[in-house]
Amino acid sequence: MVELHTICDDLGVLWVPGFPAREGTAAHALCEHKLKKFLKKRSKRPVSDYNSDEMEECTDAYAEFVMEQYEEAKKSCKDPVILIEQKLDFSCYVPEGFGTGDCIIISDDKLHIIDFKYGQGIFVEAEHNP
Repeated sequence: MVELHTICDDLGVLWVPGFPAREGTAAHALCEHKLKKFLKKRSKRPVSDYNSDEMEECTDAYAEFVMEQYEEAKKSCKDPVILIEQKLDFSCYVPEGFGTGDCIIISDDKLHIIDFKYGQGIFVEAEHNP
């Protein structure tokens, strides 16, 4: 079974060219940091000009959701694997298929894919998106 979740998508802020990508990158870095802290792994908090109360709230919600899912996976699997910002190459299934998985939890009977979205009014479709 595969589950896909998206968190904090389309916050509706005015779009400025290039701004959404840079802000999204900063938000992803903050998510990675918060998850590593929850998992008691070393991580230095990223510094960004894009930090805001809203970003803090969304990244907190994402990290808490991921940890809830990880704890849930532990109930049916003694050693689930959690991968954060994992480089992926699935070109053996999809031509030129590659990317980065925001969070992947692998347990005995489930592959749980959690996708963090921190949008600025630009809808990005997951399907058919190279």
